Amino acid sequence: MIPNTPSSPYQLLRVHQDDKVLRVELHSPDTGNALNDAMLDELLDVLGSAAVSDCRALVLSGAGADFCAGADRSELRDGLVHDPSGSSTMASLDKGRRVCEALETLPVPTIARLHGRVIGAGLVLAVNCDLRIAADTAEFRMPELYVRLVPAWGGGLARLIELGGESRILELMLTGTKFTAAYARQLDLVQRVEAAADVDRAISDLWLRRLLHCPPEAVHLTKRLFAQHRRSGRGASTALLDAAILTGQIRTTLG
Repeated sequence: MIPNTPSSPYQLLRVHQDDKVLRVELHSPDTGNALNDAMLDELLDVLGSAAVSDCRALVLSGAGADFCAGADRSELRDGLVHDPSGSSTMASLDKGRRVCEALETLPVPTIARLHGRVIGAGLVLAVNCDLRIAADTAEFRMPELYVRLVPAWGGGLARLIELGGESRILELMLTGTKFTAAYARQLDLVQRVEAAADVDRAISDLWLRRLLHCPPEAVHLTKRLFAQHRRSGRGASTALLDAAILTGQIRTTLG
């Protein structure tokens, strides 16, 4: 558990900084840390603050049994019931895109600490972190089609294809197959897999100890170079189109 600072304004996150490492924990264990509008607002605030803080690395984790069980689907559907125009749902989906973009462009390295279920939007959140480590018991899935949604949250499809390859990601999405941390490693969706009891030690010994010795300016510039390379390979962003497609598709399922 990551302790919250006494003055923290957050309800759905636990945020703590020690030794230049900002630790951000999704903290809605009863929902599997499902990503809802309020949690995305808090993530945007934390990441915006981190961009101008003195932290040198950020570790993103989840409270309870799971890292993240995906987007809050009921909130997305309820948003269209109360606002049939879809503008509020589009705004919520755009927050997901902005969170992912903030993780990708943060000046300091970001580490996703994965355990339990890593599902749908939770996986998209993770792959937008620079470094990703999973407990060997973690379970991954992209079930959007099986819950009557399209895989468009956060504009993450391009990143998943970039890492895992088009054919294998398509297969996992079309079948909704659960897959292990070992297979996630084969797909480069994570860089390391460790026994659950060893994950925190590995983060500290293999990554944080070394990152904290690197010149911050060089780390920032390196991240910018990688981000520019990824974007040049992807071409024009389709994130806004993805959000429009997902909004229209949710509306259709209400009929």
